[in-house]
Amino acid sequence: MTVRVRVGPSLQRPLSVGALRIALFNHAFAEANGGSFVIRVEDTDRTRLDLEHTDDLYSMLAWTGVDYHEGGLRGGPYGPYTQSERADLYRTHAHHLVAAKVAYFCFCSPGEIRAIREQQRSAGHPPRYDGRCATIPLAQAWARVHRGDPHVVRMRIPGEAGARIHVHDAVHGKVGIPLSTLDDQILLKADGMPTYHFSSVVDDHLMHITHVIRADVWLVNTAKHLLLYDWFGWEPPRFAHVPPVSNGIYRTPVRELKDRGVPADAVVNFAAALGWRQHSGQEVFTLRDMTSAFALGQLRRSCGSADPARLEWLSGKHLRRQSHRRLAHAVVPFLTDLALPPGTLAQRERAVAVFLPHCRTLRDLAGHIGRLVRPPELPPEVRELLAAHRTTLPAVVAALRSAPVGSAEEARRVLEGVAQEENVTARTVLDCVRWAVWGSRTSPDILALVALLGPAESADRIARALEPQSV
Repeated sequence: MTVRVRVGPSLQRPLSVGALRIALFNHAFAEANGGSFVIRVEDTDRTRLDLEHTDDLYSMLAWTGVDYHEGGLRGGPYGPYTQSERADLYRTHAHHLVAAKVAYFCFCSPGEIRAIREQQRSAGHPPRYDGRCATIPLAQAWARVHRGDPHVVRMRIPGEAGARIHVHDAVHGKVGIPLSTLDDQILLKADGMPTYHFSSVVDDHLMHITHVIRADVWLVNTAKHLLLYDWFGWEPPRFAHVPPVSNGIYRTPVRELKDRGVPADAVVNFAAALGWRQHSGQEVFTLRDMTSAFALGQLRRSCGSADPARLEWLSGKHLRRQSHRRLAHAVVPFLTDLALPPGTLAQRERAVAVFLPHCRTLRDLAGHIGRLVRPPELPPEVRELLAAHRTTLPAVVAALRSAPVGSAEEARRVLEGVAQEENVTARTVLDCVRWAVWGSRTSPDILALVALLGPAESADRIARALEPQSV
């Protein structure tokens, strides 16, 4: 059997971390098994459709490296892959079920449906359709359809007392779902478009999907899907329903993380770890690592929250895995956003080498580089610290202006020489330079920073820090 999996990304919102997670599991499973990964656009809810999200979908999948083999922008042998273009297929299959008397036409208006549900709630019963249109003779129902009466098509849930449908799931095992909990689900809406429950079954069969990996919010509804497979006489695919994610940034658009400067590898790592863990227990991994190790048996039944602090930690880890040259190229758009000159590639590489250990995103990196161009404002607490060493700092300024400083080691020799001459500790001199040059009590390696700024700029910053503050 050739593995074929799919995702049906909605166009109702930008691609989120949660939607990316499902795409990752499908992509990894297909890659690990030499199969095909299909993109199928579910756009049948016309009231919530936003075509602007189409570009976001494909560009964010490309940015994260989640490639697909079929559908989407590529097409393939089982198209069309956009559900709104398959309306005739769904109508034909729905009418087949009506003819088999396992589905029926329902002519109840939205107002009648609301009244039925309100009455059931008042009686303490779960709201559901009461099946009143199921008793309309088929010939009469067809006559009303041909007359143009507004209608939907509903599936006819069997009424066997105590009966269950068993879903065999790769994550949850065997799950029994009572028929009594199922409603007469709408298959075809009044506008002729299918519901997800119907279109997913029809399309999965016609596109030869072998495995369905999706969020476990659909687990209970899979019972309805299995009924449809049975009624059509089709073999169902194998199912794997992945656990829900609580809180955090699960619904955050992937593009927002990209715009924050989080590396693509970190976004992939973060999303994949929400419900999947390889047997080695490796916490920091790339998409390639994932696809080489992925198996459905590694999907967990539960997972924690999409903790933004963990994403930040992973972002820093993956940022530091990249070469300085690659980061020197990648940081340019973030410098542009800050209205900062990019400088030369060599200058950016030197800056990356100094600042990278202190950054977790490309935006952080750009902000640090920006302080090379725009000296920071000194907060009051820093000025107070500097005030206690006003007699030492002029010697530092003089030494930097008269000595060549092209490396951190040369900066060390110059500043340690000042400490000896002024009879203070080297730590005192370094702290004073840090406060004046960087504007805070902590900084990247101050010796490397002085070398990066150059002795003239470093001396100028210290001199400005000694000037009386204007009122």
